[in-house]
Amino acid sequence: MKIGILTFQESNNNGAMLQALALQEITSEIANGSAKIINYHSKFKQQQYKLNFSGNKKVFLNKLLSAFVRRKVRLKAEEFRRKYLNIENKKIIDKKELKELNGRFSVFITGSDQVWNVNNIGTDSTYFLDFVDKSNNKIVSYAPSIALSEIPKKYKGFYYENINRFNYLNLSIREKTGQKIIKDLTGQNATVVVDPTLLLNKDEWIKKFNLQPTSYNNEKYIFVYYISYNPNLIKFVKKLKEKTGYKVIVATRTLRDYKIGFQNVVISPKDFVNYIYSAEYIVTNSFHGTAFSVNFEKKFFAFGNSDKLSKVNSRIEDFLDDVSLSSRYISGDYELDSLSNEVIDYRSSSAILEEMRNKSLNFLYNSLNRDGEI
Repeated sequence: MKIGILTFQESNNNGAMLQALALQEITSEIANGSAKIINYHSKFKQQQYKLNFSGNKKVFLNKLLSAFVRRKVRLKAEEFRRKYLNIENKKIIDKKELKELNGRFSVFITGSDQVWNVNNIGTDSTYFLDFVDKSNNKIVSYAPSIALSEIPKKYKGFYYENINRFNYLNLSIREKTGQKIIKDLTGQNATVVVDPTLLLNKDEWIKKFNLQPTSYNNEKYIFVYYISYNPNLIKFVKKLKEKTGYKVIVATRTLRDYKIGFQNVVISPKDFVNYIYSAEYIVTNSFHGTAFSVNFEKKFFAFGNSDKLSKVNSRIEDFLDDVSLSSRYISGDYELDSLSNEVIDYRSSSAILEEMRNKSLNFLYNSLNRDGEI
């Protein structure tokens, strides 16, 4: 069995690369064969990676001045891709080249990122595997995200046509909201599964990256990882630093991060996992920052995002609710003393996460190995 995975493999985002790696590892293991990531470059998606003027001069200037930081991030991402991701050498940009893959793979998987979000793909139906010859090959969705609370009217036909391409037995989604959207729109019952990074447990990640408990210059530290600037998060971190006396390390993505007054580091996906593994506390508004904190049973605090990234909040809140850790989500007023002194009882949460992991692994195993209708 040869598996082709379609995702946002060109993204420099740590979470995007780690989910791609996890899905690659798990599918290869389940199928007892080789899984490769299709090197597709969507024209719509490529425009999003460019430094475009958004109309906000302050935001654009910050992006422009942050170019040197983004270059460091890109170089670390490229190194990670070369070392860990099994990506097809040939860069694909059109449907004709995609259709040629039918003779190379017997199973195609789409997902594990916001590959069904029209804000990311426009109306590029490639991410619904429309190029696959279903008479000979199988198509599976694993944890794609629609990342919308509802489908805009003008896109309902697009979603209806493309989601119905999948047999419900091979159809999964990442969020409960997406599950309801699919049910209401198509009548199909999609299975809700965990993000691929959660398919690997703590010990498996440690083994994969050969993680070693470390300190930063022999000091205990608080690791800060945010995907959008949140003044309340920074205020919280400063209070936590004052209370604990620990050093603060910030994963740096823009120039503004250097102005906060903490230790800045530009990290790779492997560094991201290692910093979480070795931190005393994690403060984050990232889903993957939250997910790895829970997976590694760490002391953490999860904040929400505002503006255009507020859609990420439901992912974080839903996940923490699923594993009975909603108290770690900070959305309004908070009491630092009560939060930082609270002992997280991971016995129940880890058991729940293990059950979610097994359900998701079973879905993937059955989808890849099921005989009959494809």
